[in-house]
Amino acid sequence: MSNFTPRAWKSQSGPETEHREETPVEQLPSRDVVTNNLPIARTAFIGRERDVSHVKERLSRHRLLTLVGSGGVGKTRLALQVGTELIDLYPDGVWFVD
Repeated sequence: MSNFTPRAWKSQSGPETEHREETPVEQLPSRDVVTNNLPIARTAFIGRERDVSHVKERLSRHRLLTLVGSGGVGKTRLALQVGTELIDLYPDGVWFVD
């Protein structure tokens, strides 16, 4: 048996909860801030302009797109490149889910 006590399960409304002031509206993040978790590319993305445009075109018509192919052909890198290029079109952000 472990001595682990899950602190996340403790009530947040008890008397031991410290008082937190509300954040003023002017200090909240604006919608102009782009939210994402896309990793920064370490290399240039060269020679797959046709693939990028094809994926962008498909995404303009469908909410979900699956890239398939053999391992190591660059599906993840292609998806990250497209996500980076389209980041301004999604006000809620672009998120990488592995």
